[in-house]
Amino acid sequence: MITSKLQTTLLHSLEGLIGNVDFDKLKHHCTEYGGMMWSPASTAAYLIHSPEWDEAAENYFHNVVERCGSCGGVPSGFPTSAFEASWTVSTLLASGYAIEDFANEGIQAITTYLQCLFEKQHGLLGFAPGFVPDADDTARSLLALSYLNAPVDSSSLVSYFEAPRHFQTYKLERNPSFSANANTLLALLRSPSPAAYIPQTEKTANYLVSCWEGGELCDKWNLASECSEMLLVNALVELITAWGKGDLTKLSTKIVTSKTPIVLCHLLSRHWFASMRMVHGKIL
Repeated sequence: MITSKLQTTLLHSLEGLIGNVDFDKLKHHCTEYGGMMWSPASTAAYLIHSPEWDEAAENYFHNVVERCGSCGGVPSGFPTSAFEASWTVSTLLASGYAIEDFANEGIQAITTYLQCLFEKQHGLLGFAPGFVPDADDTARSLLALSYLNAPVDSSSLVSYFEAPRHFQTYKLERNPSFSANANTLLALLRSPSPAAYIPQTEKTANYLVSCWEGGELCDKWNLASECSEMLLVNALVELITAWGKGDLTKLSTKIVTSKTPIVLCHLLSRHWFASMRMVHGKIL
């Protein structure tokens, strides 16, 4: 699998496979633009343990250090242009900012950039152009374009990443990601036609609620439980809003009128009591 022409996320972590992989058979995966699957660590492992020096890997390092090395270190992934554009815009515009708060030329540049990526990559995005697509970045890019008043259909997200009980982050993924499913639900609810994805919406909402009920909000992509809780609240509030507007008339009423309010009340009370304890501690 690793030595074939197929790109998989294993290539992002070659430092964990030293002694088990013939690094001389991986040269075709390394490029000046993305190194070994956009990972400085993986590219370093490849260059150190390959029997022949690879100028493409060396040039990738020069590029990484030139652009990101001012602090004395390099990031765990580079480049991350699609990630940076989509996650920043979708987060800010979902948090009370308006398009008018930003320079028009900047907004237009980001909108055009994401639209072109979706067209070129058939509706599936990774965290940089050409990288293995994932549900997280695809969903956040769909969200960004929705907030930018340039929505894109979610059909590729559904057809490529849908699994029997949830959505996968990557193909061949072993365990599901809570945050990736929350972002997927947000993207489905803000798609141009949310009614077209009611089965997927209900499946994903039930999966998220079942994780909450089972105490499994710990996500594999971040260590802060608050991040997962924030995404859960965002997704469930968006679900209730879409249902209230009549966009999800065929959705099971149980998930909206019973399960979702219970989860939201539990989360609200938990953080209310936590904030009260913090205030009380300061008073003492």
